[in-house]
Amino acid sequence: MLASPDHFGPRLFRTGAIPEAQRFAAWHGVVNGWLLGVESCPTSDAPFRGSACLRALPDLRFGWGILGGTINKRTRAIVAEDNDDLFLFVNSGGVFGATQRGRDTEVGVGGAYLMSCSEAGTYRWPEGLKLTVVRTKHDAVSALVRNVYDGMGRALAPENDGLRLLVRYLHILHDAEPLTTEEARTLVTRHVQDLLALALGATGDARELAHARGFRAARLKAIQAHIERNLAQPELSPETVARRFRISARTLQRHFEADGTSFSEYVLGRRLARVHAALGDPRGDTRGIAELALAFGFGNISYFNRRFRARYGAAPSDIRNREFAADKDH
Repeated sequence: MLASPDHFGPRLFRTGAIPEAQRFAAWHGVVNGWLLGVESCPTSDAPFRGSACLRALPDLRFGWGILGGTINKRTRAIVAEDNDDLFLFVNSGGVFGATQRGRDTEVGVGGAYLMSCSEAGTYRWPEGLKLTVVRTKHDAVSALVRNVYDGMGRALAPENDGLRLLVRYLHILHDAEPLTTEEARTLVTRHVQDLLALALGATGDARELAHARGFRAARLKAIQAHIERNLAQPELSPETVARRFRISARTLQRHFEADGTSFSEYVLGRRLARVHAALGDPRGDTRGIAELALAFGFGNISYFNRRFRARYGAAPSDIRNREFAADKDH
């Protein structure tokens, strides 16, 4: 049985800090305790190597890693102690094989493999395989996908748009703010389940519902991550970002409106926040105020000063001087 999460942040695992003789046992404990019960054995006598980042929420577990070569078996005894969760393996680099329901399947890069935790199976990882994995309750997904169990033990094609967006969303979550509230954890879980349903072929009203909730939320997260990486570009605009995501500028604006803001308000808020954070760390960032403003995409210093004062009730120099004074007091 899987361990209950005692927190909701990332759990990191790397074999490099573990003595060679203990590495495989440590890895086996992580996989069995936090992800998927299996009987594993390495495929070579070389020292085992692996790394992973896992997140555990009440009804959702996901993560990614680079794996050592192993053969992993879900025996009938293991299955009898487990539940009927859905589990998705996404191949991010390499080729792996799987056997379930008497069917052998090979999954190439970008493809995925769906399994039920209520069924036995065998999974073969080559050395250095890169995987993204998702485990969640089957009820929420099967409510959106007719005959979801017909897809068990089969590969999903790399061209699957829902699959690609699901993987992108999961990786964005790794860099997102901590999921400190029950509301945030519930929302993230629902979005992942919706995207999984789209990847598995939700149709009709169910597809529309999953698209409205999961697809739009994931696309907004991806857009926001793109903006964060490009705040220093003064030419950042609805048109340039919309072209990047192959949507219209109006569709882009609707994503932000549904979130209670606008593109320009969001970009301004993130730029101001980044400058404010830099000013609050005078020993870590010694650039002048005008230089910081320019570095985060403000082309007009007078405009920057007005908006900064309106947002924080103080001039940029007041924030920097306050932090210098506080640092001296300590």
